[in-house]
Amino acid sequence: MRICFVASEGLPFSKTGGLADVVEALPKALVAQGHEVAVVLPRYRGTKATAVVMPSLTIPMGGARLRFSGDRRWHGVERRAVFFCGRRRLF
Repeated sequence: MRICFVASEGLPFSKTGGLADVVEALPKALVAQGHEVAVVLPRYRGTKATAVVMPSLTIPMGGARLRFSGDRRWHGVERRAVFFCGRRRLF
């Protein structure tokens, strides 16, 4: 199965509460069971971009359309894909 998690925080990149722990542990467990897992997180100012894979991603939000850039990292020995969405005004 292909599974995508979208969250506001995730270890080891950002943490303010318990959600980061779940976003770290649950995808790891699912990969161990043979699933393909990706995680999408905000690229906060302290997170460095590594490789831009989406120069522009537009997401409808209310009456507006927000544009983001995106980059990808491989995380952990199980090689989970972690995608970061960046927009300077928001993060």
